[in-house]
Amino acid sequence: MAIEDFQAQFTALQQQFVKGLVQRQQALRRATSVQESQAVLHRLAGAAGAYGYDDLGNLARTAMNVMDTSGIDGAEPFLQAVYTAISALMSAPDSTQFDDSCSSV
Repeated sequence: MAIEDFQAQFTALQQQFVKGLVQRQQALRRATSVQESQAVLHRLAGAAGAYGYDDLGNLARTAMNVMDTSGIDGAEPFLQAVYTAISALMSAPDSTQFDDSCSSV
């Protein structure tokens, strides 16, 4: 497989991931417990990192870790940063080129 083929396939996977972010965001907003929120954030952090969206993954991981000590209310600023990063990715003209512009926390 040529590198161009791999890059095209990976870009398609990235685009599919970005399209699915709305469902992940909705699941996070619907979560009713710390454990449920952390499970959503854990999956988001792992997937974001795998698709090259390290900033989003790090934000999700930070929110998840803050919840351990401060609960959902204490993690609210970090959750807002996750929502902002998701919104930025979904509205980016080329969502496969995510940068550090959403790292606000």
